[in-house]
Amino acid sequence: MFRIPGAAPPPPQRRPPSNKFARFFHDVYYDPLQWGLVKGATAFVLGVFVARQISEQLTIDELASKI
Repeated sequence: MFRIPGAAPPPPQRRPPSNKFARFFHDVYYDPLQWGLVKGATAFVLGVFVARQISEQLTIDELASKI
């Protein structure tokens, strides 16, 4: 194979880990569809958690101000 002057070298080949647990995360991370789903689900869960914390704090503050 020939090389074009000034071109970036090819990315290094990544070996999947031998551990099943690590291999699962490796496969998910390097699959664009699965990684997108994981990021979306994580963002959704985090958003729900933050919204619940904020709404809980607002209701506590409103109840405290009425007393």
